[in-house]
Parts: sequence; structure tokens; C-alpha cells
Amino acid sequence: MTYRLPGCSSAVIAAIVLLTLPPGGTALAAGVGDLHATALLEGEKIQADGVLDEPAWQRAAIVTDFVGIAPTEGFAPAGRTRARILVDAHRIHLGFECRFDEPTRVRAYLSEREDINSDDQVGIYLDPFGDGRRAYIFYINALGVQQDMLMGQGHQWNPNWDAIYKSGAKIVEGGFDVEVSIPFRSLRFPEKSELPWRIMLTRKFAKRDEKVTFPRIYSDRGPRLQQFVPLHGVRAKRSGIGLEFLPTVVGRTGLDRTDDASQLEWRKPGFPETVDPGIGIKLRVTPSITLDATVNPDFSQVEADPDYIDNNLRFALFLPEQRPFFLEGKELFNRHLMYTRSVLDPIYGIKLSGKQGRLGLALLHALDEAPAASFVSEAETPGFSSDDVADSLSFVTYLGLSYDLGKRGKIALTYNDKEIVKTESKRLHSNFHSFDVTLDLDLGSNGTGRAWLNLSDTGLVDGSDRLRGLRTGTFIDHESRYWGGGFGGDLTTADFRMENAFMTRTDIADLWAYTWRRLEPPSGPLRLVQLFIEAKQVFETLSTDPTPSHGHVEYGAVFRLPATTEIEVSAELNDALYDKQNFQGGHIGIEVKNRALELIQGKFRAGIGERIRYSDATLTQEQELSGELRLRALRRLSIDLGTTLNLLGREGESLERLWIYRARATLGFTRALSLRLIAQGRQDALLSVDREVLQWSSRLDLSALLTLVPSPGTAIYLGYGHRFTWGNEYKTRTDAIDIFVKGSLLIRI
Repeated sequence: MTYRLPGCSSAVIAAIVLLTLPPGGTALAAGVGDLHATALLEGEKIQADGVLDEPAWQRAAIVTDFVGIAPTEGFAPAGRTRARILVDAHRIHLGFECRFDEPTRVRAYLSEREDINSDDQVGIYLDPFGDGRRAYIFYINALGVQQDMLMGQGHQWNPNWDAIYKSGAKIVEGGFDVEVSIPFRSLRFPEKSELPWRIMLTRKFAKRDEKVTFPRIYSDRGPRLQQFVPLHGVRAKRSGIGLEFLPTVVGRTGLDRTDDASQLEWRKPGFPETVDPGIGIKLRVTPSITLDATVNPDFSQVEADPDYIDNNLRFALFLPEQRPFFLEGKELFNRHLMYTRSVLDPIYGIKLSGKQGRLGLALLHALDEAPAASFVSEAETPGFSSDDVADSLSFVTYLGLSYDLGKRGKIALTYNDKEIVKTESKRLHSNFHSFDVTLDLDLGSNGTGRAWLNLSDTGLVDGSDRLRGLRTGTFIDHESRYWGGGFGGDLTTADFRMENAFMTRTDIADLWAYTWRRLEPPSGPLRLVQLFIEAKQVFETLSTDPTPSHGHVEYGAVFRLPATTEIEVSAELNDALYDKQNFQGGHIGIEVKNRALELIQGKFRAGIGERIRYSDATLTQEQELSGELRLRALRRLSIDLGTTLNLLGREGESLERLWIYRARATLGFTRALSLRLIAQGRQDALLSVDREVLQWSSRLDLSALLTLVPSPGTAIYLGYGHRFTWGNEYKTRTDAIDIFVKGSLLIRI
């Protein structure tokens, strides 16, 4: 059999070469100085209420030189921004005066915490270590609603991290003012360091969907983290003894349908079915190193995972981490080696994480009473199948050490361990060990590289069936203002496993390359155009038949209009070997986003093409149509609507149809108190050749959640859920009713 990578014609190769050619011209000098925080005098206090009336603000230096960064670079802001910085021994305070050049209605809503991406807002990026490797990010909208996250090297984002700090905002004539007080206790910072803190300030203009920054950021000068300005005058001190307690209690009850589906029955009372207490403990060993412990933690997802389209999946879905215990120090854990969602229901957990100088430490140990089976489903993993982990416990251990090299380089050593213990016999059944070495390279202001080697040992403890393998690879990439690209490769042997990580395939090698080119027309209907091409070649079953088994080429373009409308068109070509069959096909799609209108914002996506249907290993036609709509008629109310329709099957054959629909309404009474109503459902159907419905089933979930969150960690939740199902074989019925209350109280000493 001859093999051809689809789309790799001379035209595609020429396009890749064209896109990687950098445009002419040189970047301008930055010319930005350091910032100095003004110290509060003894007895002075700052009330973060959005009114900058304290005398100390008049003594503080004013920052005004904000310059555009997105969607393009270097443009003049559509309004004036004045920022000031104050500091005392235990907090840093920031004040913003934000005005518009033209009369503009301030876009801000009294929404749930974090839901402010479409609002007028200010941003604070803090790097307490001053080494350009991580930043704490705080966004506050024009009504004082908060959003925070962590940012690390290599586009690592942790949006689920929450900090305790105070903010206030007030809409005034011509704009809005914001006041923020951030306790040093909510940050990691070095106890002693010769490097000053570093900072970047931002402001978002919601109507124009533009962001401006101080200092000016240049894409041709490396990562944003490396371009923050030094902030002098910060002398952070510890507050208290650094000890925190987070007791929680969850009460659950409800009705479930019995196995014979004849009636609903109340759940039996008891622990932990109806009443489930737990506790979390945090100790700041040093200002930069934290010890976390938890016993019987409540890992219920108050914000449920999205209802993903889960038809025609070859592998399991990767789900983001939202559980607080695993979020602390997440940036220090290698996400490719530790997938914390594989720890489903820990009885206890211990974690030590932080940095001391250039040395980083990440230690995690947990006892899980519901261990996940191996994610490698197309190859046997002795001791880690679904039957092996059923009625078992698992001890999970992760130990990572890293040492910073230069500005962006790093060497990291990681040890992973997972042990399966049968609950009946109390004996060790199987285990997994791995050792990894990863080297990050700094290849100039815009280039980075990585190389890794990982060894694993997996199987039954009696030694009768064990697998020993390795994984190794490398990549190099380059990112600048007008173009970027990269290439790399990865080799995984047949006996390699990674049972604490999200790993789906072994016995493969893959090579990949990508490039993109960005154009910023000086005039005309377009504000920017970005073209991209990505090619990938996978070789599977290396140990038996190293035949090229999957080729993939994707290319497309993104067009941005001045009226904040964005259009993306894309196409894919695939050549794959699956279940000893060769499949060739392609897919085209279009996505349109609009953020120009204040009261209505939406996104629409459509696609059509050929896919492998993994249920029966056939080539099928896939059609997808989806849309999202956000309505914000009032400052306290937002309504989100969405629907997705997915069809699998060729013309002249029966079709599989999946329809998902969802509606969500959020009413903010105050910044701390809100009510959320969600209705989401799905219908699975089998259609005949002439599109008549042969068989169908539907499900509808209704939920209500009343939330009181005075500050992160201290919260009360009251929830109600109701699930309906129906189909062509039975009428509408209630399958389950859930009622729960959850309370938690953060105590700091």
C-alpha cells in the first residue's frame, strides 16, 4: 500500500514557507521606566469602595501611558486611564480612574464572580518573584465584580484559582473608578530576594473589544511575563502564622428510580450519602511554600462540567480541574504527567508546593477510594483495567523538582507512582512507577524548546505481567507579532504507561509542524487577518507494523472586522488507518463571533465533512450546526441560550442525530448573592433513509442554585435538581430529584 499525506502538495508546502517568512521592519524601543509604590503613613487606611477619596492617593505617582495590545498592537486607547499604587506591610492597593473620549455607556453587570470577560474592566498582573516565570492576575469590572487566575510560562493558565482580596468600583460621569486591596497573604512571594516585584496593568474597552496595557508590550520581544516593569517599594510581610482551616459540610437527599424503573425511592440516610463533612488545612511554611492537607474533601462540582457532545468519541474526554485542593500550586505540576481528575474520590490528600529561589517543589499524595482505570483503552494494561480497579483503593504519589536556568530555561525531574489495593484482601494488587526528565530551553527572545525522556514500569505486583517502556520527544517553536511556527516529534513504545496522566495511546510516533502569519491592514474593512497551517503525521503499531497510520493537515484563516466581529474558516484533510482499514476524508467549517452589540452577543458555527464512525469502523458524513446567544437587558440579569445539532451517516443510509440544547439565567441580587437557573437537555435519535425518526430518547435536566459567597472559601449553596427522561418507548417520567445544601467557612489565623 502506498501512503500519501493528504494536502501535502507543492502548493501547501509553498504556503507553509510563505507564512513563515517574517515581514520587514524593526521593532521600536520600549522606553519604559520602573514604577514605585507609595508607602502608606502610619494610621492611614484604604477602603476599597471605588471612591478614591483617601489623601494617600494624592501622594501616589500616576501611571498614564497605556498602549493598545489587542486585537492589534500599538494603537491609541479610546479613553484616558490613570492608575496609582500604594503599599503597606500587608497589602498592595491600586486605584484606577477610567474615562472615555466619547460619550459611552459603561458595560458592566452584577454577575457571578469570574463572569466579566465582556465587561469594561481593569487588570493587575503581579510577579512577586520578579523572574518573569509566573503572574497572579486580578480583573475587576466597573461594578467591582472580581475575576482572578494564574499565568505561567508557555501559555499556561489556571482560571479556576481564587484569591481573597477586596475591590470596589463606581460608575461616574464619563467612565468609572476602581479600587483594589490585595493582601500579600493571598500570594506567594519570596521571603528574601534581590529582585524587585514586577507588574503590568491593563484596561479593557468592552464596546470596542480592545485591551491596552502599561507598559507597552511587544510581541517581537518575547513573552509578556518577561516585559513587566519592576515595581519598587514593596516590602511584603507575613500576616498571622499562615494557617487556614476550611471546614465544609454537605447535606444531600433526593429520589432515584429503582432498577426495575417502576417507582422513585428516597435515598437512605447516612454517612456520606446524606451528610458528608470534610476539612481542608493550609499552612504557609514560608511565604513561597505551602502545605495543603484535606480529609474527606467535598469534590462536588457546584459549577457542573459542560454537557459535551460525547458521540463518536475514540477516547475519553479531558476535563479541566475545578476542585480547590488541586488548584493550589497547579502551575508547578507538569500537566502532561499529572491529570488530577484521575483522582476521583480521595479519602485524604497532602500537597506541598512552592519555590525557594530557583528551586521549585511539587509533591502530591492521596488515597483514592474510586480509582480511575487506565485511559489507554486500545491496549491492555495489566492491573489497571476496569475490573482491576473496581472495589479497590489507590495510593497516588507525584514528586516534582525543578531548577530554573537563565530567563526561561528549566530542568525538571518527576517521579510518579500509583498503587492499587484490593479492599477485600487488603493486599497490593498492581502498581505503576515512572521517572521523567524534562529540559526547557530558552532560544532567544521569541524561541523556546523542550526535550523530555520518561521511563515507566507498570503491572501486577507478583511480577507475572509487567510492562516497561519509554516516551521521548522534543519540540521547538517561535512566536512573534506577525508570524509564528514550530515543529517537533514524540515517540512512545508499546509498553509505556502513565497511569496518573491523561494518556490515550501507546506504540506510536508522531511528527508535526505548524505555522501562522498575521496581517494588520492599515485601512479597509478588515482590522486583522491570521492565516494558519498545521500538519501532523502519526505512525502507530511501531512494534509490529510501523506503517504511517494517520496524516492530518488543517489550514484556515481568521478575519477580524472593526465592529468586533470575528470570522474563522477552516478545512481539514485526513488519511487514517483504523481497525485495519484505511480512511481518507476531510472537513470544512466556519465560525462567526459577534461582540459589537451590548445587549445581544452571539457565536455561530457550522461544519460538514467525513469522519470515522468508531462504533462500527466505517467512514461517515458528519454535519454540525451550533449557536450561542447571550442576552443582557439588565445589569443584574443575564440569559445564555445555546444549541448544537450533530448528524452522523451518509445519504441513502440511516442517520444518528444528537441534539443538545441549554438555557441559563443568572440573577445577581448583590455581588455576593445570586440565583442561577439552568435547563439543559439532549435527544438521541436514529433516522431512516428518508429522515423519519425510527427510535429516539430524550433527557432534560433542570436545576436551581442559590449562592451566597461573601469571599472565596466562605460560601453557602442551596441547590435543587430534577431530571426528566422520555422516548418513543415510554412517556415523560422523573428519573431523579436532587436536593443539597453546602456550607464552608474559611478561617485564617
